[in-house]
Amino acid sequence: MPESRYPITAELYSPPISSRLSATPLCLYFSYFMHRGVNSRLSVYTLDNSNTSAELWTRRGHAMKTWRVDFVQIDSASGPFQVICELFSF
Repeated sequence: MPESRYPITAELYSPPISSRLSATPLCLYFSYFMHRGVNSRLSVYTLDNSNTSAELWTRRGHAMKTWRVDFVQIDSASGPFQVICELFSF
């Protein structure tokens, strides 16, 4: 795939996660592949009912041209929340 001159932005939202399921910490386990320029950023956030977001994990720049595996702990929440994965690349 040729390099683009235009920025790429993508967001992936989970369905709402019940606070009953998040009474104890949860673990999000995921794979990612970053092969674009040094201006790439991949982030994982949580978003609660009051639209407050909290950044849990971020990687910037090249992560080598290979699949990587990572995980992030999501601490207990007082209400339903969503997990958001966001990619920005230029």
